[in-house]
Amino acid sequence: MQNNNLSRVSKAPWEGFSSTTRLIVSVFLTLADGSAVLGNSLVIFVFVIDRKLKSQSNFLLLNLAICDFLVGSFTLPIYISYVLNGKWTLGRGLCKFWLAIEYPICLSSVFSIVLISHDRFLSVTSAVAYRAQQGITSRAFVKMTIAWILSFLIYTPAISCWDIIVGFSVIPDGECIPEFFHNRYFRFFACSVDFFLPFSVIIYFNLNIYFTINKRKKNKKNYIDKNKMKISAKDSTADIFCVMTDGAEVYRSSVLDVGAQQKWTNSILYLNSNTMEQKSQLFSAKRRGDNQDFPMTSRAMNIIRKKNTKFHTSNTSRDKKVAKSLLLIITAFCICWSPFSMLLIIREFCNLTCIQPIWYEAAGCFLWLNSAINPFLFPLCHPHFKKAFKNLLCDRKLNNYSN
Repeated sequence: MQNNNLSRVSKAPWEGFSSTTRLIVSVFLTLADGSAVLGNSLVIFVFVIDRKLKSQSNFLLLNLAICDFLVGSFTLPIYISYVLNGKWTLGRGLCKFWLAIEYPICLSSVFSIVLISHDRFLSVTSAVAYRAQQGITSRAFVKMTIAWILSFLIYTPAISCWDIIVGFSVIPDGECIPEFFHNRYFRFFACSVDFFLPFSVIIYFNLNIYFTINKRKKNKKNYIDKNKMKISAKDSTADIFCVMTDGAEVYRSSVLDVGAQQKWTNSILYLNSNTMEQKSQLFSAKRRGDNQDFPMTSRAMNIIRKKNTKFHTSNTSRDKKVAKSLLLIITAFCICWSPFSMLLIIREFCNLTCIQPIWYEAAGCFLWLNSAINPFLFPLCHPHFKKAFKNLLCDRKLNNYSN
């Protein structure tokens, strides 16, 4: 996904490696390229044909798939030819054009991961507002547009105009890397934008989700312990019941004024018709001091308790799935990006000589792998996308069978 060509900071071009090494690397990249193109094209296709997928969160997944598809269909094939030839043979102008497209695409892919992480964060910490805004897809388009514009503004001007501004070029013939990668400060800036800052933001979102889920677990336990419904007829002035309905406390006293009477009426709406009748009987019996109807209303109390327990349990289960999905994001992003980023930092502290060029190239090629695995980490593991793919494959099998 997000190669960003940082791997080619090394001064040694690919022609410094043996033909066998270049062939092995090319095969690896070709497999990654095929997976990126096939996986992401399927994600895009399913999104287009299935209207149920068109929510704000799924548009962010679509944007990630588009970024990774462009990586696999445009930038990676050119890079594979660069590796096979051992040097750049397409001219300086095309080199600049390729880099000016590649870097923004890859950085936009990184930003897409951050946006998806933020979306997962909101779905847990602000669940009610999040659900209400899922149909407002314009917000997703605004976020995606900002990510693309920012990506182009960060890299394209520097790639296109660096040598023009300084008045000379430091890139040797046969190599295609940006001019600014011979500048230490811009290298650190690029590495921070591509990895360290996004990784820190994703970690922040994940930690908040983790603490929120733990807090809800404690609240759920307290809720179950506190709201075991008991109906007492020992005192005619005693409280009738105290329950939690969709997270809001409903408290009823046996002595009701006008305001309390209205609250009582509202609470009835949470019950089904059978339970409503039982509840009315309970209220009437309590008002006249008759306790004989109380045993029959315990079933109504039990229904309320079970419904609310199920409500909290389903939310907790959903939050756990969101946390696991975000954990996959962090793991994949870290595995694919941290090797090269750490090599780049180490390189600066040993006068550029302690790391062999092959390690830079190997770590750089590993960055491309993120574009190949993202379709399986995000959309294909997303329940809505998974269902859409299942329906698509089943329909094809039925059509083949009927023909």
